[in-house]
Amino acid sequence: MVWNFILKQAFLVYGQTLIRLKAYIFPGQGAQFVGMGKYLFDSSAMAKELFEQANEILGFGITDIMFSGTEEDLKQTKVTQPAIFLHSTILAQILGEKFKPDIVAGHSLGEFSSLVANKALSFKDGLILVSKTMYSVWLLPVQFLQVPSGENEKHHQPLI
Repeated sequence: MVWNFILKQAFLVYGQTLIRLKAYIFPGQGAQFVGMGKYLFDSSAMAKELFEQANEILGFGITDIMFSGTEEDLKQTKVTQPAIFLHSTILAQILGEKFKPDIVAGHSLGEFSSLVANKALSFKDGLILVSKTMYSVWLLPVQFLQVPSGENEKHHQPLI
């Protein structure tokens, strides 16, 4: 099984006592790979149900791309971000009682995964947020991503 989050040991000093904490850190874009989630889908009824729910929510067969698509297909932002989110959150959910973090965190997109894993956000709501965030960034004009600096800064007007 490929783990799509990192388990770190963290330590907290509380008075004179050293406390060991488990921190799960969820990845952002770049952690995708062809075949991600296939093992989970094949080995867990809960995972299969969640992946099928994701296909419905997203309106396309993301599992087809995740399990047997090409690297290029998987690199499309509209696929990559939901795919990483799904792999991370479904893995955390099927671990059940074995998933007992003291701390969760995420890098970029992984923040959504950490919120779902910590039950601060539902799976469905997290996936909807990831897909809407991804689409809004995908549709932004390129100029929005350019940050003016120096002499020309006073000549730039906000785009939004």
